[in-house]
Amino acid sequence: MAHKKKYGDRRNWPRILESDYAQMEISEDEFEGHITLYRMNVVREPLYVPNCGRMVCIANGGYSWLHQIPSHGRHVVIAMFDAKGDFVQWFICSGTGVGEDLVPWFDDLYLDVVVLPSGKFELLDVDELQDALEVGVIDQASFDLAWEEANRVQELLAKGQYDLLMRASTHRYQLLQRM
Repeated sequence: MAHKKKYGDRRNWPRILESDYAQMEISEDEFEGHITLYRMNVVREPLYVPNCGRMVCIANGGYSWLHQIPSHGRHVVIAMFDAKGDFVQWFICSGTGVGEDLVPWFDDLYLDVVVLPSGKFELLDVDELQDALEVGVIDQASFDLAWEEANRVQELLAKGQYDLLMRASTHRYQLLQRM
């Protein structure tokens, strides 16, 4: 089991046959960091995943994924949009950076919070996080960080105080202007 480093441009994703990509660095009162938008124009096949008790399509022709990568944050928000521009789900995971090629990346630290447009959310991949610790892919500090951040995000969501999700449409629009 290896670290799951992922890039904003979603490089080397064999499911996607044609795509567009844009990124920018922003500094606002509400958010400072990088945002990227990956639009899937042609896909080999749609991707459906089980979330909150139902199957959700998260990748298909015309779908786009917005990555909000805070400069000083400990997690990334991926807002997934369908071909009409409607939210499909938000996906929150940990570990961020920017590569030498200036493309933002994140390490998926296995523990994820998924939020549906209804506001319902759930914690995923608890077993993957435990396995990663047991085989030495991550250390105890990374394990603890993943749990701390997931718990903090879930608490904010439960209180309706997680404002970054509300910035997703604005950030998506800004990047669509660059494509």
